Amino acid sequence: MFTKKVLIAWLTFAMAFVPAAGVSAIEGGESAKNHPRVVSLFFQSSNPTSKYDGCSAYLYAPRIVVTQAHCLFDYAKNIRLPASKVFVGIPGKIMDSRGKMVQVARIFMPADYLNTRDALQNTRDIAVMVTRKPVAKVSRSTPVTEEQLNNLVATGSLITVGGYGLSSPEERKIRTSGGYVKPFKFPRKVSLPLVQRVEVEGYLTSRFAREEHLPQWLDLNQISKYAWVRSSQETGATCDGDSGAGFFIESGKQAIFIGANAGPMGSPNCLKDGRWNSSGGLNRIIPIFKYPDLLKSALDYEAKLK
Repeated sequence: MFTKKVLIAWLTFAMAFVPAAGVSAIEGGESAKNHPRVVSLFFQSSNPTSKYDGCSAYLYAPRIVVTQAHCLFDYAKNIRLPASKVFVGIPGKIMDSRGKMVQVARIFMPADYLNTRDALQNTRDIAVMVTRKPVAKVSRSTPVTEEQLNNLVATGSLITVGGYGLSSPEERKIRTSGGYVKPFKFPRKVSLPLVQRVEVEGYLTSRFAREEHLPQWLDLNQISKYAWVRSSQETGATCDGDSGAGFFIESGKQAIFIGANAGPMGSPNCLKDGRWNSSGGLNRIIPIFKYPDLLKSALDYEAKLK
């Protein structure tokens, strides 16, 4: 756990180290093999012996996992999945439905959450889960405060996101002898610079100005409900499989949790051919400081299970 002095000193260092213009990373980020906080989610199918993979998530504490709420719904029926059908994979391992995983005991999400994927509008798409057993031995993360995040944004600091959709098309596919292409998901991470609202607003309005109108879903008042990072072809970006991935700052075994990945805008899907906009893309984050009630409920429930 961070002491106040250590936290302030570390944040001061992190905010001073802002090499945003000189980021050097292979396209799609880098391997997060064995990273203790990058986890995948699995769901029980109608076949009791079979599970299917889904979103990414962040291991906030040994039994506390943060993801996006929409990941925990049955898409066909649009109903919440019971906790008994949700499982967390072992951190930093290749996504494998036959591998070891831990069952979820309880799910907490905003009471007014509506399962819709409408662009900027779905700002409450976040969930905190408590697992029946520890997923891994990690220290409890420290949730970023609004003041800390504002300071990080003001200095354009780099923050890390880790999930299962950050690899390139070549790395996410394996070809069988018959030529069939099967997704093969690896844990990946990439560091991206935080940007201020004025840059986000300018980016979005200029992007759609060419169409001579703003889309109905583009409500600029929603911008401030997210935190934003800039992505590019050089740094990489989130894509399919990264819903619910965690944005964080780490130092050794300690971590400050920023929030849950809410998806990219202006970058091509990494599983399809596409071109970047000349100015790159943006990525939304649902800040954890807006949901202290979810964290408290999860931690209180965890304490009762011990």
